[in-house]
Amino acid sequence: MTDRACSHRPLAHRLFLGLALALVLPMLLGCPARPGAGKPKAGTSEQKTDADQSTRNDTAKQAADILEGALHQLQPENLGIDSELKNAITLLNTWSKIRRTNETFPTLPEKTAIFFGPASRETLDAEVYDNADGKHIRDVILFDQVAAHVASGATGDVERVNRVFFYCLRNVGLAGEEEEELPLGPFDALFLGRGTAADRAAVFLEILRQLRIDACVLAESPAASVDDQWLIGVLVEGKVLVYDPILGLPIPPGTSPTLLVKQPVADLAELQAHPEWLAALSARKDQPYRIEGESLAKFRPLAVTEARWSAPRLEFLQSSLTGGNSALVSQPLFGSPTEPGLWDRITAYTPWKDATPAIWPHFERRQQQLEKLTPTTAQMLQEMFRPFEAPFNAGRDPKTNQVVVGSSQWRQYRTRMAQLSGDYPQAISAYVTIRQLSAVTGMLPPQIERVHLLAAMDAFFFSGISKLEDGDSKGGVSLLAEFMNRHPRSRWRPVARIAMAGALLEQGDRKRAKEVLDLTIAQDPYRPLVSLLKLSLADVATENEPAAKGSEPVEKAEPAPASPKEPASPGGAVEKEDR
Repeated sequence: MTDRACSHRPLAHRLFLGLALALVLPMLLGCPARPGAGKPKAGTSEQKTDADQSTRNDTAKQAADILEGALHQLQPENLGIDSELKNAITLLNTWSKIRRTNETFPTLPEKTAIFFGPASRETLDAEVYDNADGKHIRDVILFDQVAAHVASGATGDVERVNRVFFYCLRNVGLAGEEEEELPLGPFDALFLGRGTAADRAAVFLEILRQLRIDACVLAESPAASVDDQWLIGVLVEGKVLVYDPILGLPIPPGTSPTLLVKQPVADLAELQAHPEWLAALSARKDQPYRIEGESLAKFRPLAVTEARWSAPRLEFLQSSLTGGNSALVSQPLFGSPTEPGLWDRITAYTPWKDATPAIWPHFERRQQQLEKLTPTTAQMLQEMFRPFEAPFNAGRDPKTNQVVVGSSQWRQYRTRMAQLSGDYPQAISAYVTIRQLSAVTGMLPPQIERVHLLAAMDAFFFSGISKLEDGDSKGGVSLLAEFMNRHPRSRWRPVARIAMAGALLEQGDRKRAKEVLDLTIAQDPYRPLVSLLKLSLADVATENEPAAKGSEPVEKAEPAPASPKEPASPGGAVEKEDR
């Protein structure tokens, strides 16, 4: 990723768009014939056929180049920083107009129109791409990138799904119960690294979608899935594997729960036949698992989709996405006998063959929340994204000798995108630089210094997670232990503890994993999960045993003094790093 100054963006956009239009306008408007050009010699039908084919080839190449340009601008690391959404959409619609001169545009199945109803007709019927389509494409590109590096090297679909599940557990921290529920989409939840259990589930499901692994929400009804009476079912090898994104675990087949990637996962049919397996998910007898066996027997599938996934214009776009641009942008709910849709594949599972089509209402709820956004909530959202603009350029006015804050460098944003796209070495290196912002105090306006402190603390945590994701398990645990010591009141503390415990269990260090789980964290949203994991490690002795070589104890360092509080939404406080 480049780090061009923001001041060059308008010129770059004009040059790029001007070049694209110079290529395209002659095709759209028609070019005046050059003297003597295009005049076939008499009686040569082969020449006309060859000329027509050459024109089609030129048109196809121009369309492909324009689409490549649009997709480049919609890349998550570019959009909003080096490119503008409206310019990308202009290119996308130009591509579509050219492409449709030689290609048939898909039609909307009547069954799809009836299911989604009149409220979704505009989204379904539109043939022109809009800003919402652009954001949709940006989102799926990111999830496709995540899917590629998370699932790399897995030996089968079960391991792929488990890898994605635990990736989401580490990379989308649960917001505390005292925090206001914010209308975050899956892209926002993953980018910010925080959200509700439903937000985390949405991220999990979107990554699976890019792996072409079908999944659904399991609940008695769409309304029941709004509360906590729901699970996730993943269709793998003719089975429905069951995951609990609220608790943060795959449902084990009658065994103790664990954070290990290579573990068996209960099949829905087996789980319904053995409801007693759910008892393994109760940390205490007086606190039973939230879902009863009787309810589980009534669970039915809810498709994870919205109208945009079934829009013909996105299906049209999908047919042109190949190679490095092969992210899944279209997934019709209903298909044809030769190409089944999402619901057709879900109901291929025999117990669901007569199920009535229904969808998970999470995305609709989020959209309704956005439409009713209050100024206070909008401000909270803005504050959550603000640290990703860091660092800010600053200088001193020679006339007044006052500090003047300039434009954002967006380095934290670019580094976060590098991390999520799987470029961990680059991200880890850049985060080291951003962490140095905490050492610069008393030189900037308080509000900017506060943003820099937040960015530095986030960079510290993201560095530890990046090491874990990059395969450096011991390095990641060590860095997260250091982070927890230096930032004892950080909002990242609960998820850092879970990430450490999971890594230690993968290393086989059950003793240290138990020590980490024994730490006291106030208002911990992972409390049920921690209790279960501690119960599974009850046989581990901790007294009079030396720590593993190279390990760093947690809670031994003196806590750093508290600095200005974090934004109200994330919770917690900001602390300066010790230097």
